[in-house]
Amino acid sequence: MKVWRTRVIALIIMLLVAYVFLQALPPRGSVERGQIVSYCTGDATGDGTAELLAISGRGKLESGERHGQFLLICDASAENDIASLGYIPPEKIRSRIDLSSIMPLKVQLGDVNGDGVNEVAICVYKTAEFHPVMAKRPFFFDLVEGNLIPVWLGSRLSRPFDDYILYDINADSVDEIVAIERLEDDRRVIAVYNWRGFGFEMLTQSVAFDGDIVFDVQKTEVEGINVFYSSNRELSKLCFRLNGDNLFYSAINIEEG
Repeated sequence: MKVWRTRVIALIIMLLVAYVFLQALPPRGSVERGQIVSYCTGDATGDGTAELLAISGRGKLESGERHGQFLLICDASAENDIASLGYIPPEKIRSRIDLSSIMPLKVQLGDVNGDGVNEVAICVYKTAEFHPVMAKRPFFFDLVEGNLIPVWLGSRLSRPFDDYILYDINADSVDEIVAIERLEDDRRVIAVYNWRGFGFEMLTQSVAFDGDIVFDVQKTEVEGINVFYSSNRELSKLCFRLNGDNLFYSAINIEEG
């Protein structure tokens, strides 16, 4: 009798554990946080309603940088699900666009051509017809009825870049490309580009920095263009602002780690 009772209790415990485990699993068709390479929220269609756009996948470049295979168009409320559930539920995903051929690294929204509608900016990693080497390239699209319509498929900026953001640095209600670019001597500059009818033209650039620069995305929208700058084992925060045709910055030394 005791053996039978012990086996029943063990079976009940196993069933409870299995139930809890299954309840914790994301539902089929969902996209887990670990699959999301980059995402942003905003009005991507000009209809006054926000969407969440996400790059999903598990690809990696030789440098170790992650890239995805798909662009997901989701309800904006999916941002809360990523934070609270750790995944995007399948019912929040409106469409999946296969971008595996261009290895997408990052997605952003911004009105770069001044038409009043945000363009979808996707940083891709691929070759180009007149630059047949693998490199990061800025692609811009309109999102129309769930489809990406090319606006500008840039083969490159003036120089190879590590990263870029969209930011209205000259307060003209149109976003510029602000890029961290690499010089031939491996120093970095901050370069600013604006739309000139059929493409982008460099507006200005900073002095050259001998060290690593990365965007501080948490502060960019508030205090100007903020970056972390690491050189000679020292870490600084640089805040760039445009004055006329020149970029000026202030620096604050901060503790690493």
